Amino acid sequence: MATGSQDRSRSPHKAQDAKIIDGRRIAAALSEDVRAATSELQTKYGVTPGLAIIEVGNHSFGQLIDCLKPEKADEQKINLSNFAELKAKMAERCGMHAQILRFSETVQQSRLLKIIGDLMEDVNIHGIVVELPLPQHLNEVEILQAIGPAKDVDGLSFSNLGRILSAGGYKYGAEPEARPTVPMGIMELLLRSHVELHSKHAVVLGRSSTVGAPIAALLTAHDCTVTTCHSQTINLQEHVRRADILISCAGRPGLVRGDWIKPGAVVIDVGMNVVPCAQKGQRIVGDVCFQEALPKVSKITPVPGGVGQISFAILLRNVLNLARRAMSLTRIGIGPSGHEMFRCADTLRYPDIGLKVPRVLLPRKGLDLTKWCVIACDQYTSQPKYWEEVKELVGDSPSTLNLIFPEVYLGDAAANQKNIRRIRDRMHEYDRDRILVPQHPGFVLLDRKTPNVASRKGLLVALDLDMYSFEKGSQSIIRPTEKTIPERLPPRIAIREQSPLELPHILVLIDDPKKTVIEPLFERCGDFPKLYDFDLMKGSGHLKGFHVARSDAVEGVVRALRALASRELFEERYGASKDQDVILFPVGDGNHSLATAKQCWENLKKKGADPENHPARHALVELVNIHDPGMTFEPIHRLVFNVDVKNALADFQSKLVELGCGVQISEGACLQNMKAQPGHQYIEFRSKRSSGVITIQNSKFVLEAATLTTWLDPYLASNTKATIDYVHGEEVITEMTAKEGTLAFLLPIMDKNDLVKTVVREGVLPRKTFSMGAADEKRFYFECQRIVIASPRDLARAWFEPGPSMLEWRAACAAVTVPKTDGHPRDRVWIIGGVNERSERLRSTEWLDVVPLERRKVQRSQSEDHTGKEAPEAEAPEVQDAPELGPEGESKGSKDSKGSKDSEAGDGTETGETEESLPTKDIPAEAAEVPESPVASLINEAFQSGPSLLSARSGTAAVRLSDAVVLIAGGVGTEGEVLDTTEFYDFDGRKDDLQEGPLLSWGCDSQFGFSYFAASRAA
Repeated sequence: MATGSQDRSRSPHKAQDAKIIDGRRIAAALSEDVRAATSELQTKYGVTPGLAIIEVGNHSFGQLIDCLKPEKADEQKINLSNFAELKAKMAERCGMHAQILRFSETVQQSRLLKIIGDLMEDVNIHGIVVELPLPQHLNEVEILQAIGPAKDVDGLSFSNLGRILSAGGYKYGAEPEARPTVPMGIMELLLRSHVELHSKHAVVLGRSSTVGAPIAALLTAHDCTVTTCHSQTINLQEHVRRADILISCAGRPGLVRGDWIKPGAVVIDVGMNVVPCAQKGQRIVGDVCFQEALPKVSKITPVPGGVGQISFAILLRNVLNLARRAMSLTRIGIGPSGHEMFRCADTLRYPDIGLKVPRVLLPRKGLDLTKWCVIACDQYTSQPKYWEEVKELVGDSPSTLNLIFPEVYLGDAAANQKNIRRIRDRMHEYDRDRILVPQHPGFVLLDRKTPNVASRKGLLVALDLDMYSFEKGSQSIIRPTEKTIPERLPPRIAIREQSPLELPHILVLIDDPKKTVIEPLFERCGDFPKLYDFDLMKGSGHLKGFHVARSDAVEGVVRALRALASRELFEERYGASKDQDVILFPVGDGNHSLATAKQCWENLKKKGADPENHPARHALVELVNIHDPGMTFEPIHRLVFNVDVKNALADFQSKLVELGCGVQISEGACLQNMKAQPGHQYIEFRSKRSSGVITIQNSKFVLEAATLTTWLDPYLASNTKATIDYVHGEEVITEMTAKEGTLAFLLPIMDKNDLVKTVVREGVLPRKTFSMGAADEKRFYFECQRIVIASPRDLARAWFEPGPSMLEWRAACAAVTVPKTDGHPRDRVWIIGGVNERSERLRSTEWLDVVPLERRKVQRSQSEDHTGKEAPEAEAPEVQDAPELGPEGESKGSKDSKGSKDSEAGDGTETGETEESLPTKDIPAEAAEVPESPVASLINEAFQSGPSLLSARSGTAAVRLSDAVVLIAGGVGTEGEVLDTTEFYDFDGRKDDLQEGPLLSWGCDSQFGFSYFAASRAA
């Protein structure tokens, strides 16, 4: 009894200790990570991260020292007098160099701006921080925004902060250079304490731009439902009582009482408030009544000892990441899916072997992954019932079924184009609604169980399309194993060109008999975070995936692949001659999909895409070791429909004899019963009334598939009613050959170990020679990769045409088109308001040039504006030849219901030098001349040009989505207010006919332009 009593007396204290999130411990671990990474950066690259701290006056932290390291408070009070010195000392302890620039309280603003400008140019300084608050005579906003995003260690520049407010800073292609320290410190505490965020209700007390708004955006990005409360919120306690996670950053001591808190809630108290204390004179307390809250919560941060210290560690990690960014190295830290392994590989591209570490997108937590994951679209083409069952199974759930075009549904051009547009729109919808979440860069280690094998091991990587060729006689390091049929590419190209995402089903082989690349990763599977683990639909097995991002693991894969690509090994293993180039990645399944990606990439390069950094340069594929026991080769059989079976077999036999082959037909026989003899080939045939085996001697081809193709291709060409399908397994053959006029050819299994040697010696095999597994063992669509740039310039090139004139709607639309004049030969666009190169908000009007890459007639009737007056005609100049129209009146290759693929969006330049050289068509002067309209003249007289806007925004302020919908970047609203958002406006006054898209927040910056595009369409 005594023992039990003692246990009961101690247990409450133990339970309460377990509830407390120890910020000091987490900050110490994070600081150690930063110190180790800084040391490695110095050793490997000779770079020491540098931090510059600007202090105006003296910012003493007084009693706050007790919040940091109370055991050394006396020592710190002697050596460190303020926050600036504390930050500098912590930076030095982590191996960085730091300098403090102190100024008197009378310092002039111009001097501070000059110092910041000099620091921005200093290559040894990677982060700049200004201690706040500043004296009243200084413009705090202007000083903070003078720190460019690349050195904004506090993450408070408009560019960095705006990206945080857009999808939490995890939007692909629009990540901030640095994230605000306190909000990221909160996320670090939550994630390192293993707090579940998905679908939880989070309440944030406070809406400041430095803590409240960013943490709300970060929690939303991690799939929380967020309520933000502030000083004007009514019934605050009712909101708090519903919170699964409470973040209090209100700065009011004792604001939150214990009885407000939901039992089991997680509480993060950011408040640092000084209150009187009888013993010490004053002490630090939080916003939450700690002792009242402790019995009710599941986890809570104390004050002091919670958020305060970790924010310093986050600041130092930002300095380290900015230094790594300056060297084009990867960042370290946490990502959108939770806490990641601390270190990622330093570099992501290995150009000598055509390899890139990809950044995949995965379906968000909470989705039914079994319904999300769908088999490759070229399967079950002769079995539409399979796809009907899949559609019924998926229902309304998010699924890759909505992002692919199963070949069973291929129809006429108009129907195909409609399906392609549906796929594109659904991709944008999934992106907008954050159905797909970007991960940190990393390989994905795959373990696939199929109905026939317990495990098939794979590795998801990205391969360089510049190192792949499907041309005849190709000697590229990434090489097809089967013949590519150019006629099969156009419909695939039409889909890919209009898709922002890539869903891989390509299987690429590596010939690794010693198992040095993939298999060692499985020996250390426990080191890698598990991404997913679920059953595949319709009994197709099970799939597990692990995130391989650690530097040592990535470098191990690269070393092993480089060894396989050695010239000496290539010649020794395959008997290759000196004039043959090394093949490292033979393409197994999905060669036509990879060829499609290659052709689209070549087309993009012709249009001026960045050849080094465009995401479409690398294709997402799964590597599989040909020697993996789980990798089986299956024959691909031929089903020929609408033929006279007897005549077809006779024609086949006649063709073989003509080629000098000996032919013998064994009626009623099957491949399993035939005893193979050297120099003989065996092909089984089946139909409703006959079956047997054709034995062929003296064929000049090594494989049966090649022999059969020599006859079958010309036979199908001369018999236009006959059609063909390629199938796996015998079940579908039995079903189909029960019908009259269907002839099946069954091929024997190919020895997988001879594949690469055969390709090296004899070139590519005939199409559809082999299959990597049966139909239900094929790769399922699951992971995605973005293949478009998220900047407005590239999106405009790929999707839009130059926008129509805005003219009288300038107050609402913030953009007007002014025709070119003799003094300036290009169209020009007025922009009202915006952000300049120093991230300053502008209230003036700027000039931007528009360079139309191809001009075309704009056929639209005159319409009335909102005042009832007849609107002027669109001022796009006419050209001599209009584009050829395709299905449904669209121009061929259309990317939108009214747009032309070949007519790219207007690209722009700032006043002065052009941003880049773009291909343009020569247009006769008489065809391009457009008289200046009276309204345009009025605008010229009414406005004065202001400072230059950001280059990334040039020429894309007004782009047309359709004849009615125009996308406008920022500007001035109808009441003259400055807009920080990008919105859709209705050119024809039909606002009610539009579906409203989300508004943007600080959508413009120097590198990426818009951080998000709203998605609206005319009804």
